[in-house]
Amino acid sequence: MSEMNAPALGKKEETIWPEETGLIEAISRNPTNRKLIILFSLLLIPLILWQTAVVSNQTALDRLAEQGSQRLTIYRSSLQSEFEKYEFQPILLSRMEDMVRLLIDPDDTAITQWMNHRLSEINEIAKTSATYLMDKNGITLAASNWKSDRSFVGNNFAFRPYFKQAIAGKSGRYFALGTTSNKPGYYLSHPIQAAGQTLGVVVVKVSVERLEKDWAASNDKVMVSDKDGIVFISSKPNWKYKSLTPLSETVREELKNSRKYSHAKLQPLSITKRKPYDDKGEIITLAEKDAKSGKIKSGSHFLQDMKIPGAGWTLHLISPMKPVYQTITYTVLIVTSGLIITVLIALYLIQKRLAARDRQNLQRQAQLALQEANDSLEQRVQERTRDLQRAQDGLIQASKLAALGQMAAGITHELNNPLAAIRSYSDNARVLIERERFGDAAENLSQISNLTSRMAEITQQLKTFSRKTEGRQQAISVNDAIDHALSLLSKSGSLNGVSINYTPLETPLTVKGNLVRLEQVFINLFSNAIDAMADSKDRILDISIVVNSTKAKILVHDSGPGLDEEIIEQVFDPFFTTKEVGKGLGLGLSISSRIISDFGGMMSAENDPEGGALFRVELLRE
Repeated sequence: MSEMNAPALGKKEETIWPEETGLIEAISRNPTNRKLIILFSLLLIPLILWQTAVVSNQTALDRLAEQGSQRLTIYRSSLQSEFEKYEFQPILLSRMEDMVRLLIDPDDTAITQWMNHRLSEINEIAKTSATYLMDKNGITLAASNWKSDRSFVGNNFAFRPYFKQAIAGKSGRYFALGTTSNKPGYYLSHPIQAAGQTLGVVVVKVSVERLEKDWAASNDKVMVSDKDGIVFISSKPNWKYKSLTPLSETVREELKNSRKYSHAKLQPLSITKRKPYDDKGEIITLAEKDAKSGKIKSGSHFLQDMKIPGAGWTLHLISPMKPVYQTITYTVLIVTSGLIITVLIALYLIQKRLAARDRQNLQRQAQLALQEANDSLEQRVQERTRDLQRAQDGLIQASKLAALGQMAAGITHELNNPLAAIRSYSDNARVLIERERFGDAAENLSQISNLTSRMAEITQQLKTFSRKTEGRQQAISVNDAIDHALSLLSKSGSLNGVSINYTPLETPLTVKGNLVRLEQVFINLFSNAIDAMADSKDRILDISIVVNSTKAKILVHDSGPGLDEEIIEQVFDPFFTTKEVGKGLGLGLSISSRIISDFGGMMSAENDPEGGALFRVELLRE
């Protein structure tokens, strides 16, 4: 019986390795062929690895460039938003009748003193660096810092471009170091005119300190340069007032005459090498002082630029090349592992064929052992590949979330209603000033100031999307938060045509939280409900409050079409929105949910059985 099975066993052993024919057989029998194969492998493997590195480098650089471009867009939006919110201020100030009076009679001590106090109050409310009034010769007549040792009063700034632009009848825009304060700022100017003549110029100076702090917190290396390539805003303080390229003597003379950067030396940034990469940026070598050792160290970075329309400025982002090099290393290691496996398999097959001619039994054991080793090695390579892929995906996701956190600091998505109210107050103030009802106009401006302060607090709270805020919680009134939100929407005109069903609780209800942030949540929920009812015949917003011993539930119900069942679970996800492109970023509900969670509560959404969407806000009672 065993003799009959022997041939079958031998035949089965031969069919285990069907690839052991042709080339393998020829190599096994001829030592010269084996040497040629080894020589060919030694030449081919470096070529494969070099090509792998080239392709990996290009792919990683393209990915880095794409991510950088997205972050640059976010930084540009935050920069423009920071300055644009002050655009209206010098225009409104230029319409103050007392400024005209002071320009007509600059020796009037009473008007001068009153104007100094008034500019100081306005500057404090607007959170600007300085506000001042100059006559047509450039001499400062009144200033918000009139009490300071470095008061602008009496100084002549006629040499400044922003004065020249305004005295010519246009609004001026200029960034420079202050010649008196030696502090950087963005200057906005506007002419003051009466009877068809330009009598003087009013100037508002805006600090960039808060913007630079926000940028520095993102850990990105970002900066802004002027038309001459001089860095004047930067997330790294030691890069400020350095040029990206050496300055010509002509440019230095112009800067000296305008005193734009005061006594700054304007030395070139320590970029030792530049290598363009397509039209996406440059690979540069940047020499920097190490914070710990104090030694100068050079590193490779990717430099990307983006123009800021209308300002003549350029936004720059410098990203380290380390992730690119890591990607190249990981990819080459994976390919190398694959080549090693291939070579090992080839050597194994050759050795197997050679040994099979003399020791078939020993060959069988060697085949099993080598096969097991091969399987183990392949499994380890696969596990290593998956680990590397997960690490790479995590790196990309972390970079994306960091850029989203910086973008949230500049988003104005939640500010539409306060902005509408500000516009309404501004229009009313203009009419009141034209009718010389200055008391009523001052009241409107005071309301604008209050709304601006509220917007600043709301903007600060938007950072909760990227990290948990540290705002203090206290006992707050739910009725007050709802009333304030409805009042703001009403003043902006958002409630036109909407019926509000809401009866405040007779007994005061307090919960744990922050009043401004809770108002922000209600404004977002009410605004979304109003938008959802845009096409409804009956637009009804129902607000009710249910309480027990420990919790309070606020129910917001609209008469709209309701939510699609497929998307209810996604409404609180960041960037998820059902609105048209340009009508929302999909951050409102995500931020609102995060705020309520910080208060120790929760938010949920569902469709009401009687129709429309129903949002629940659950808070802890104080």
